[in-house]
Amino acid sequence: MSKELGAVLAKKMGVSAEEQLAGFLNGLLQGRAQTAEEIAPRGAVPCSDQSSAITGQSINVDGGVAFY
Repeated sequence: MSKELGAVLAKKMGVSAEEQLAGFLNGLLQGRAQTAEEIAPRGAVPCSDQSSAITGQSINVDGGVAFY
């Protein structure tokens, strides 16, 4: 999550940026944020020949949290 978004959310919630980030991380089933190395390969698969039979799917690489 970007620092800018975290700061906006913290302000709207009336908490510090550190408290907002801790609350966000506590909401992840994995208990930690995902790295670019974990996320990037999942984005490349739909663009490759490996997914030639896959249509209309959503691949969530979110550590077990959903934003609605």
